[in-house]
Amino acid sequence: QGNTIALYAETTVNRRVYLGSTLYFDIPTEYIQSINPIFILVLTPFVNAWWRRQSKRGSEPKPLTKMAIGCFFLALGYGVLVLAELLASAQGPPSNSSGSSDSESALESPGTEISPAGEEMSVHDKVSIVWVALSLAIATLGELYLSPVGLSFVSKVAPSYMTSLAVGCWMLASFGGNMLAGHLGTMYPYMSHYSFFVTLSLIAGANSVILALVSRPLSKMLAL
Repeated sequence: QGNTIALYAETTVNRRVYLGSTLYFDIPTEYIQSINPIFILVLTPFVNAWWRRQSKRGSEPKPLTKMAIGCFFLALGYGVLVLAELLASAQGPPSNSSGSSDSESALESPGTEISPAGEEMSVHDKVSIVWVALSLAIATLGELYLSPVGLSFVSKVAPSYMTSLAVGCWMLASFGGNMLAGHLGTMYPYMSHYSFFVTLSLIAGANSVILALVSRPLSKMLAL
């Protein structure tokens, strides 16, 4: 849901970083899209080292178990945003704008913005960018447990004469998943942020449970 995270960061996240008492820098929304690739580069060596350590101990999880763990981390990542929304709502909703004069004064103030819904929103009323970074870090960890492991799993269990076809089917499944994710993202404007992230967390959590349940029997069947 990179597209909805970008929309969320644009309107609801406090992207202001203070460099002093009066000097500050507003992180462009486009930079939020770079957090995931950065975490992939940073976390990949640690994940590989952890798997090697588990392999030496004989405790490395089966591929399907790894994928279940990946979905769990993804659910946990969206759960972080759910928690952020709960904490933000506990602090009280932002004040509504009343009339053009209020909107003009809000635009003149460097600490306030007008949301697409016409609400005057102070940067102090917004969700901290730390929550988004933490969410993306956990979700990226889940991605590392899911995407490359799934591709390796498919190429490993497929018959040698069907490896290319199996990998192609995996890519096609990824395409379908991204397409469904895009359709799911169309619900974002019609749901509260809390409800939307709860939905994403529940979907990822359900996939984690399903993969965990089928991991043992399928691993035995495939002699993994």
